[in-house]
Amino acid sequence: MFVEHNLNLKSILTEQGFNYYVFKDMETNLSVEGILTEEFVNSITKINPFINKSEAFSLMKEKFSGTSQSVFTNKTFIKTLQEGLPKKINGKIKNIRFIDLENLNNNQFSVIEEYRFEKNGRTTIVDFVLCVNGLPIIIIEKTSAVEHGFMRLKRYMEDVPIFAICELFSVIIDGITVRYAMISDFAERNEYEISSFDTFVKEMLTPISLLELIKDYTIFLDNNGVSRKFIFKDYQRRAISKTIHKLITTTEKRVGIINQQFGTGQTLTLLHLARNILTSRSLNSPKVLIVTDRISKSEQLLHVFHSTYGLIAQIAKSSDDLYALLHNESVPIIFTTVQKFREEYKIDEEIIVIVDNCHRTQTGSFALNMRNAIPNARIIGITSLTVTKKIKQLFGEVIEQFTMEDAIQRGLMLPVYYENRVDFKSNLIVLDTDEETSHLEVKKKAFDIINHFNSHCQSNSSKGLLITKNRLDAIRYKAIFDEINHIEAALYISVHQHDSQEIKRILENKNEVLQRFCNEEDNLKILITCSAIPASLPFVQIAYLDKFISENLMQEIIGLLGMRYKDKQYGLIVDYDGRNNVTIIQKIKCIDSVDTKGGKQWEY
Repeated sequence: MFVEHNLNLKSILTEQGFNYYVFKDMETNLSVEGILTEEFVNSITKINPFINKSEAFSLMKEKFSGTSQSVFTNKTFIKTLQEGLPKKINGKIKNIRFIDLENLNNNQFSVIEEYRFEKNGRTTIVDFVLCVNGLPIIIIEKTSAVEHGFMRLKRYMEDVPIFAICELFSVIIDGITVRYAMISDFAERNEYEISSFDTFVKEMLTPISLLELIKDYTIFLDNNGVSRKFIFKDYQRRAISKTIHKLITTTEKRVGIINQQFGTGQTLTLLHLARNILTSRSLNSPKVLIVTDRISKSEQLLHVFHSTYGLIAQIAKSSDDLYALLHNESVPIIFTTVQKFREEYKIDEEIIVIVDNCHRTQTGSFALNMRNAIPNARIIGITSLTVTKKIKQLFGEVIEQFTMEDAIQRGLMLPVYYENRVDFKSNLIVLDTDEETSHLEVKKKAFDIINHFNSHCQSNSSKGLLITKNRLDAIRYKAIFDEINHIEAALYISVHQHDSQEIKRILENKNEVLQRFCNEEDNLKILITCSAIPASLPFVQIAYLDKFISENLMQEIIGLLGMRYKDKQYGLIVDYDGRNNVTIIQKIKCIDSVDTKGGKQWEY
């Protein structure tokens, strides 16, 4: 049974400016497609005075009819809300708007209780449907069981085609909390957020918030040909809008710091900030320079930026190339690493610099070269770590903060647990007594890791990281995994120029290894590295540590393990070293010790 918990949707939503209808009391004005016909026609003619009601009705039938060849997909529909629909009217191309994103009062916001849709003799009843100008963009399902709520939402999408076209996001309310996401994300148990209803309404369901979400904070991310919608969270929107406001209203060179937990969309916050700086009328299209800590990160950001926004951007391939790009007016956004700055290259323009992972590379000589080369730049820092006094001295005060505790509380991150296995008991039978001690220790740990991984990985899609003291130990681990031949592991380590041919043969291509590891169907289960942690691997459930881990790297690992993914319920750090790891974890404050004994042992 659903617990009301003082939840009165009618009073809450009417207070926000929604028209409230109970379907059975309405003079039914749904079209056969499920749109509020009268509201759609009246709104379209008000927003676009160059078309009449008959033309507006014909447009609705043409674009939303289930039998039409031009029926929208969700992506093209959202893009049309954002950009308009070019259409020939009386011999001239006009841009028709379904929603007036600039003038709130030109739109109608309605909520329908017990919305009914009938087709082919089948009746679908939905708890609540929120419409803007007659278009059903949000479904709200009240339930006592979240799983049942999700199944009903999924069925609604199948039964009522217009929902799949117009969905901005969908909502499940269990009486106390709210879960909201796209239906596809509910299906993957990924990216939905948990919130109180009051907070949810304030951040997501006011008419102003809805227009803001549609206009500025809904994007589509393309990954290997698959397009996925992403709606920016409230903490991301605040960080971006506050930063833009500070750029507009002050002349400070140290603009400030965005402190956002790793694994909660920090990369998209950075890229969307860059895009909004570039498109802001008040900032007069400045040049934006994005500084990363490694070339691979610049390449990753450039790929996401191009596929998401389609704006011109380039990576500086050398110091001279960076200097040339900074003077090239046709390239508004540049990605570079801090190492490419030279003090003798002076750039006097007032460019805007965004430094990713600003805790890493901004205290040495390279950072000094950067500041000397661009003395008039306005600099913004983004970090997932605790902001130190030194970082504040370099970048200014914190503009917006979203911590690991915030992320876990709101359901955006899973809890991460810690297991100390320094004193694990090995059942390994040693046959070769001449093995050197370090190699034998690695062998014992490899054997234990196999047993542990088999006992604790939650699904076939779960994978693990193994972080070693050095490259030699990493290579030893790889050889032992290959010898045991029970779990496939691969090395994620860069080849050095002076490596022997034997070492170069052993160290596989990092990009190919990562591609395999990211493939859920691939049997590669454990990635062995010394320090480099690939970003955005939500399927990684366990990290095995065989070295001392710095606080910075530890927070990255925790952020990675805490990422939501399908049936993943928690992340786990397994420590074979122990030196200061417990102290660091206690300082981070988001990990508890956990007893993870048990599971089947595999005999070697």
